[in-house]
Amino acid sequence: MNNEHRFEIEGLTYVMTPANAMAAWQSLKRAGVLLRGMDADALANAQGAASVALGTLLSHLGDPAVTEIEALVFEQTAIKTPEGTTYRLSPDRLNEHFNTRRTHLLRVLMEGVKYQYSDFFVGGMAAFQDLIPMPSAEQE
Repeated sequence: MNNEHRFEIEGLTYVMTPANAMAAWQSLKRAGVLLRGMDADALANAQGAASVALGTLLSHLGDPAVTEIEALVFEQTAIKTPEGTTYRLSPDRLNEHFNTRRTHLLRVLMEGVKYQYSDFFVGGMAAFQDLIPMPSAEQE
């Protein structure tokens, strides 16, 4: 995992740093139940798995497991303004930040999910499929 992930939206630089691996893993496992019944072929490679996972999370916004992932992503995100001010997206800053930047919210969440969780899928798909059993062709 990279030490940080940076991207820019409308002049603001979002800087994401890695979450604690075990905290991220625990939240991913809790959200894993949402992936049951997903297309096993799509989960066969890291890129497909990350895309399926991201789409699934977005389709379950409001679920407690997804809310936990949102919190992890936002807590690990800082904003650098063009003036040089830096602040973290702590729970008490979320409303203030996104009330005037609603168009940023989903992009920040999607970038954060990819950054915080995609490395769990790389090289670990067999273990992930054991965690979330997918129906085999014989069972369908």
